Amino acid sequence: MTFYLNRITVKYIFIIGIYILRDEVIAAIEVRTVKFPNRVQEARTSRKMTREEFALAVGITRQSVRLIEIGEVCPSAAVALRMAKVLHSTVEALFSEEEEQSIHATIAGESNVRDRVFLSALGGSWVARPVRYGEVASISQPVHGTVLTSGVSHGEAEVQLFHEAEQVKGTVFISGCEIALGLLTHFIPTTSIASGAVWFNRSNQKALADLIAGTAHVAAIHYSAAHPEMKIPGKVNVINFASEEMGWVLPKGNPKGFQGAEQLLSGHFRLVNREKGAGARALIDQELQAVIRGDRSVPGYTFEVHGHLAVAEAVAMGAADVGVAHASAAASMGLDFLPLQADVSVLLIPQALIETPSIRQLLDVLHSSRFLRELQAMGPYDTQHTGQIIQN
Repeated sequence: MTFYLNRITVKYIFIIGIYILRDEVIAAIEVRTVKFPNRVQEARTSRKMTREEFALAVGITRQSVRLIEIGEVCPSAAVALRMAKVLHSTVEALFSEEEEQSIHATIAGESNVRDRVFLSALGGSWVARPVRYGEVASISQPVHGTVLTSGVSHGEAEVQLFHEAEQVKGTVFISGCEIALGLLTHFIPTTSIASGAVWFNRSNQKALADLIAGTAHVAAIHYSAAHPEMKIPGKVNVINFASEEMGWVLPKGNPKGFQGAEQLLSGHFRLVNREKGAGARALIDQELQAVIRGDRSVPGYTFEVHGHLAVAEAVAMGAADVGVAHASAAASMGLDFLPLQADVSVLLIPQALIETPSIRQLLDVLHSSRFLRELQAMGPYDTQHTGQIIQN
């Protein structure tokens, strides 16, 4: 076979012909002097197909699959189309020459390969927070990347970026269970589709743990206005977010006539509870402690859900007769509400972050008239002191 080479430096060498490999004919294979990037192996393994199974489905040999996956050869258009069909993908997705960017990040929690994550540069290091049902506003919202390392727990993992690193590094992570935090994230200005803020729906205890671990910029916690004692980690600014009431969430019209914790002992009311470390659960325990004598079980006490809205949803759907949550959660579902205590929600922000551009944007939002109008309409919320520094 004769090759005709241009005098200019050759970037690619094309071999066009017929090759026989283990009695199988492979036509029009392009051989390159540089590796040909592709995502075939990643797509194949994600569908749990062996190389032999994939080769059989595509109609080529196992050896050909290997050469394609390691980037030594580029398949013909016909073979590429068959590969895409078998993998339920597209040729563009499998063989795009766009260079992928990946980073090493600290994983907040546990993760596995292909977990979708949000990313931010926090305290000089990259932090990746996996998407978990119930912890984010919607599991279908766009994310920043996906984990490439399997079986990681609170350690370093390689993450493939879906955006440029500069676009995501300023993202603000907010942990807390106050439902208005979702509204706050929508008001924080964005410089690109990837930046802005992400709200992680976490209990008081978990939000504080996130702040201490350095996996959140902001921890939102709530406590009784009458008993404001709380443990605040050092070098943290405490900023007022809003005030509202915490109490019993009941079906519209309160058809069973619920009046207080003592009726939970009758067995006629099914309770929906929050997880340990949640302020609502602490309030339920406080109310029950005042009426229970001896070892008395409460129907539904072990029925735990994640967040104030989840409590209201359980009552609205008839899965429970009563639960404790913020008044805003009851109002959002059109439910009845029986107040127990006045609550104050605050934002805890490390002093080292308070002057960063992203946090300055967040603080500006707290003082904007438009946000305050929206917050009041979403409530009932008392926004008289929103944005004021309580402690620094």
